[in-house]
Amino acid sequence: MEMTTHGAPQSNGEMEEGNSMIEGRVQSMLHDCGISMMYWVFAVTEVVYFMNYCTLHPVVSKTSYNVWRVSKPFWIHLHLFGWLAFVHVPNEK
Repeated sequence: MEMTTHGAPQSNGEMEEGNSMIEGRVQSMLHDCGISMMYWVFAVTEVVYFMNYCTLHPVVSKTSYNVWRVSKPFWIHLHLFGWLAFVHVPNEK
């Protein structure tokens, strides 16, 4: 376990490395899609979700999803970030 100084998050190397990895992936997604930084929060949510869903767990050599559940993950709900979407707004009567 790595000890850190109270009130100095810069000294926490593992978390800083993880945060910079997430930030790099988010910037890459936003730049690749041509989306403004206004959607940064949504990109962070997707990156963290995908990392939890797909990253291999180092101890048991499984994804986090497989560690939490016994079943195989479903991939059908994953789409490209920045994909064009339409919203159906029903007519009010």
